Amino acid sequence: MPVELRYRDAHGTPGAGVFEYGAEFGVIGGLRMRRMRAPDGVEYTQRYLSADEVTTGPLTRLENEIRATARLWQVFGGATYPAHLPRLIGFDLGSDEPYVLFDGYSGRPLADLRGRLGVAEAQRVWSGLVSALVHTTTAGIVHGDVGLPSVWWDGATAQLVFFDNAWTTLDGTPAAESDLGAVRKVLTQTTDRALLPRQLRRAVHGTVRRPAVSRLARKTRVVVTPRPPDTALEAGRRRFDALAAEKNGRPGSRPRRTRKIVVVLALVLVPVVIAGLVIAGLS
Repeated sequence: MPVELRYRDAHGTPGAGVFEYGAEFGVIGGLRMRRMRAPDGVEYTQRYLSADEVTTGPLTRLENEIRATARLWQVFGGATYPAHLPRLIGFDLGSDEPYVLFDGYSGRPLADLRGRLGVAEAQRVWSGLVSALVHTTTAGIVHGDVGLPSVWWDGATAQLVFFDNAWTTLDGTPAAESDLGAVRKVLTQTTDRALLPRQLRRAVHGTVRRPAVSRLARKTRVVVTPRPPDTALEAGRRRFDALAAEKNGRPGSRPRRTRKIVVVLALVLVPVVIAGLVIAGLS
C-alpha cells in the first residue's frame, strides 16, 4: 500500500514523496534496510530503525549516516554527483520509524559475490572505490567500515555505502589511508592475484610503499568537482567541526559512539542554522 514520506534534504528543505514498500533486507550494515518504489517505478533505498528500536536501537548509527551523506551532498550535490557514493534524498528523525532515504543502491553487496572478479571487473571496482575515497577525503568524511558488505556492485559500477560508522575529521589524511587499506583488502578477497595486470597487482598487493589517496587520484584520473564554496557558511562548518573534534577527542580521531545527539544533529543542520532557518522536529 502506498505511503507518503515527509523528510528534509541535506540543506534542511522540506520534501515529500509517495512510495511503496519493497524487499526487506533485515539488519545490514548496522541498520535495517529495505527497497522503496515510487509510482513511476524508480527504486530507492531506505535505511531505518523500527519503532521498537527508537529508544534502544543504534540511533547514533543513523545519525552518522545522515551527517556523512548530507555532507557529501552539500559538497558535491548536483548533476556531477559521483555514482560511486550514495545519493541522499532526505531523512526524518522524528517519525515513528526514523529513516534516511537514498537513490537505489547499485546491484548487490560484494559479500554476495559468487566466485571471483574478472580482470576488467576488478579494475572497475578499484577505480570506483578510489574515486569514492577521493571524494570522501575531499569532504572531510572518513568511512571507517569499508568491506565486502559496504561495497555494492552491479557489474559496471562499484558503490561505497553504509556510512553508519563514518565521522568527519579536520585532517582526513591518516584516516583516509586506513579506508584505502580496507579497499585493498576488498580487492584481495575478491580477485586472483596472478590474473591482475602488473600495475593493479602492485597497487593492491604490493609490499613496497603504496600510493596515497591523492596520488591514486592522479593515477586513475579521478575528477573531483565540489560546489563553489559558500564563504558565508564555511566558517560555521569549520567551527562546528572543531567543536565536535574537541568534544570527541583529538582532531582527526574517531568520535566515541556515546557522543551527545545534539552535537551530531548540529553538524547536519549547520548550513541551515547559519542561513537563519529553523528546522522543526529535529530537536
